[in-house]
Amino acid sequence: MGIFNSHFDNQMLTKYSVAFGTLFKDMTLVRKKADNTEFERYVIPLSYSIKEKFIQRIKSDPTLTRKENVTLPRMAFELTGIQYDPTRNLNNKKLMAAFNANNPNNKFAYYSPAPYNIMFNLYICTKTTTEALQIIEQILPAFRPDYNIAIKPHDDTMTSNTLDVPISLLNETYQDNYDGDIEEERQIIWTLTFLVKGYIFGPIKTNPIIKQVEFKIDEYSQINETTPTDLVTATFTVVVEGKTLEEIYETDNWSIEEIFS
Repeated sequence: MGIFNSHFDNQMLTKYSVAFGTLFKDMTLVRKKADNTEFERYVIPLSYSIKEKFIQRIKSDPTLTRKENVTLPRMAFELTGIQYDPTRNLNNKKLMAAFNANNPNNKFAYYSPAPYNIMFNLYICTKTTTEALQIIEQILPAFRPDYNIAIKPHDDTMTSNTLDVPISLLNETYQDNYDGDIEEERQIIWTLTFLVKGYIFGPIKTNPIIKQVEFKIDEYSQINETTPTDLVTATFTVVVEGKTLEEIYETDNWSIEEIFS
């Protein structure tokens, strides 16, 4: 038997990957003439790819003359690892709730998420140092030290839930094959390593909102206070004038009524 009784797929790692890639989408490189006037504005392509395949695809067309292949500069990113972060640990027995937009009589219930550090690498490949530095300068100022993004961890029915996720730039490495074989085309590759402080959620269940509580009270006689004489049922219920119990929602202006029997 698995850890949980039912299958769930919150797709949190996919959402972190998409959010991270979106940060670098549509970055622009400006090429200038010798007199510093602009003659071309180029949107840098971005893809999800591991470094080896990224480099291999570029090397398959070293002259960059085939239109169906890649052009430089180009960027790629990949998820390189995840690690549990005990410093951000929450009480795993704490039950949390979120408003259900589709059914006001129910709420989504789930336990505190597990904190994980998610590592991403961003690869930047150019033909010249000038182009590489121009791209790097567009990225570095945003991370001092973190860049926060808001992620919606669940679907649109859980309207009250957003997650504030900080992204940190850990280090930058530089690789230049200028000193390689004379036949080899020059490639400058920067690798930026990022840390995303995210959370991974477990299964999410739908539970009805509690609107009525009923319990029994023992009434003791004045003669013998140790012996209960009667059992009285006490009911506490939410009340809104003109509405049945089923029609009362959490967002209504309700009051509590005590009923004894």
